[in-house]
Amino acid sequence: MARDGFEQLAFLNMSKLIFEPIDHAGKPGLNGFGAVVRSGVRLADLDDQEFESIRQAMYDYQVLVIKGQQDLSPKDQAEFFGRFDPLPAVCIGDDERQRTSVWRDLECNPWELEKERSGKHDIKLKGCPEILVIGQGHYEHDGKVSQLGGAHKNYGMSVANSQVVGGNQLQWHIDGAFYQTLPPAVTGLLCKEAPASANVAIEYAGGRLEFRPGATAFVSGTTAYELLSDEDKRWAQKASVHYGINPFSRVLGLSTSNDGINLIDDGRDYTDAFEREASDPGCMTHPMIWTNPVTGKAALQVHARCMLCIEIDGKRLGVLESRDLLHRLMRPAVDPALVYCHGHEPGDLALWDNFSVWHSATGSLAPDDHRVMHMASFNGSQS
Repeated sequence: MARDGFEQLAFLNMSKLIFEPIDHAGKPGLNGFGAVVRSGVRLADLDDQEFESIRQAMYDYQVLVIKGQQDLSPKDQAEFFGRFDPLPAVCIGDDERQRTSVWRDLECNPWELEKERSGKHDIKLKGCPEILVIGQGHYEHDGKVSQLGGAHKNYGMSVANSQVVGGNQLQWHIDGAFYQTLPPAVTGLLCKEAPASANVAIEYAGGRLEFRPGATAFVSGTTAYELLSDEDKRWAQKASVHYGINPFSRVLGLSTSNDGINLIDDGRDYTDAFEREASDPGCMTHPMIWTNPVTGKAALQVHARCMLCIEIDGKRLGVLESRDLLHRLMRPAVDPALVYCHGHEPGDLALWDNFSVWHSATGSLAPDDHRVMHMASFNGSQS
């Protein structure tokens, strides 16, 4: 049940934790989006009330940044994120339900295979495979040194050294495989090392977005829903989104529009994806509008890259028609004035509500920038 404003304030004040709203100077449209915890909290030792206050604050603010987590171990990070959805995950095809990482398929994920061939890739920690190490530069682990990241040159490269899927500066998405498993409730990044180079800026949609190298950009899906016209809200509430079979492999090689939403199609044939959907139980279909079970607020939540098509009143639109329609709906919410870019500092643990927030990497790392992040995200137990 959603809490009203007074109940939320009273509940959060019961905790020793202080949630400081992020100051979005010059961006009034972002007021209330994001908060920072600066007190010396040990996430490994949270009691139930303290954890519940963090959980509630994350849903209220949508994005939280908990400072001073340099010493948080991979195991404790995994356990902390596991508390947000303690039920076993749903995985089509598995005989048993169990908690599984979104990145459990790292060895066969087409993104990772491309990076592996270049000698630069993401890493699953041997002693804690729930944590994915991402970034750029060398990383010492398990008695060896690996090279992280690498440009996504095989994904439709258009910007030099871009680390954004689609090869551009931005690619808005929500986390999840969107095939066989349900999306996670929450995702988090723990910053271990961050580049110290000067701020960078990109321009799109007639606006300018400035951020620190390696920043993560966030947009509110709740705001995106609120920006829809009444007519769009009416049909979107009843619309569903089909993701089809192997959604990431299906669009491998396609670049992304400058605003990070639409795919630049190359004329490929999607007939097989439509034909195989009916016979493959792993194919996922989700509502276009997700309602947060804690706040009760609606959000426009679609993974534009993974989407096969949109269905409205029982009619499936074509692939390109679906993409163009979704672009129209998402575009107002990614205006630079509504984007929060978090410039990670060592010890920052950033976490966000995957049911109401879109995020994107920012593809502006210099070739010699060094960035190391520990990522945690678990497949969901409910849609």
